[in-house]
Amino acid sequence: MTTNTSPHIPYIKECLSLAEKSPPRPTNFRVGAVLLSRKDDDPTFTDDRILSTGYTMELAGNTHAEQCCFANYAAVHKVPDDKVGEVLPVEPGRKLVMYVTMEPCGKRLSGNAPCVQRITQTREGGREGVHKVYFGVKEPGTFVGESEGCRMLTQAGIEWEHVVARTDVPRRTILILDDSSGATIEIAVLKQTSPNPGTTSQETPATGPGKPAWSSFSLMAPTATSLTQTTHVTSKDHNKIDISALQPGTLVRVKGTLSTFRSQMQLHLERFWLVRDTNAEMQFLDTRLRFLIEVLSVPWVLTDEEVETLRDDAERCDERTLEHKRRAERVARKRVEREERHARAIALQYEKEERERERELKKIREDGERVMRKFGFERSK
Repeated sequence: MTTNTSPHIPYIKECLSLAEKSPPRPTNFRVGAVLLSRKDDDPTFTDDRILSTGYTMELAGNTHAEQCCFANYAAVHKVPDDKVGEVLPVEPGRKLVMYVTMEPCGKRLSGNAPCVQRITQTREGGREGVHKVYFGVKEPGTFVGESEGCRMLTQAGIEWEHVVARTDVPRRTILILDDSSGATIEIAVLKQTSPNPGTTSQETPATGPGKPAWSSFSLMAPTATSLTQTTHVTSKDHNKIDISALQPGTLVRVKGTLSTFRSQMQLHLERFWLVRDTNAEMQFLDTRLRFLIEVLSVPWVLTDEEVETLRDDAERCDERTLEHKRRAERVARKRVEREERHARAIALQYEKEERERERELKKIREDGERVMRKFGFERSK
């Protein structure tokens, strides 16, 4: 269940509903798009007007959602698809925005115009065109490699925003954090499941110059009511941690353990510190820059002793691996021998039972002949 008070979420859900109409194929993503007109300085989006919608493969050919969205609008106004920018509405105090489930593509292998190009074409000739693009996920590198959509939008002067959320699953709360460059990371926070977790509560002290360097992200996940009702714990020590202070737009320093879940990098939250003001933020940036220059940028050179230690560790690891392999082979060989013994025992038991049945059959025949002679019957020859 996704809990998010962001006004963008209904449009992302509408895009998802449109994407479900797209026929599933192994050569493309199923994407939905919504084009709308929005009043300036309207944080609630109550005066939005939807102009057009589209989804992948809605129209003939290998068509993308944004392409179909523009084509549908162009068809209503009886203009070619490449002239759609000429008929898009231009109203004082309003701007055009587009929502898509996935970052618009910057490259296409089919030879068709990329979706970013179609969006930027709406601004050619000094026209207003599309002002901003909202999307739910970055384009994976499945088909065309590293995505360039956001960079191309920025170069064209079109704003974009990665709409992120807070997701609650039975054992975790997933927070999506954004560093304002388009890169995001999932922060996984465990929910309390044990009746006796640790009792250490998470504190949020002010940032100081003596603190170690952590990763810095601007939190985009809004806090729901259940955020304060659910007890969360750290992944390592299972100490209680209060994440109710993680409000939308909060700048934080986080510490945790990196892992990968379904090809998605996650950070299991252990601690976090709020960066409360500009001075604290500048101090943190200075600390992070010094860490980058003094630690990360310095070449890592191993001494001969360290090299020898690592070589010994590798050899011991190889020996353990070989021993595990031998142990597995011994176990498998013993299993085969045991099964062969059982098979021989079963065969011997079957032969014994077969001989017993033959003796019983012979005895029955002899008894039958004796009875027949007793009553004067002779066995026919």
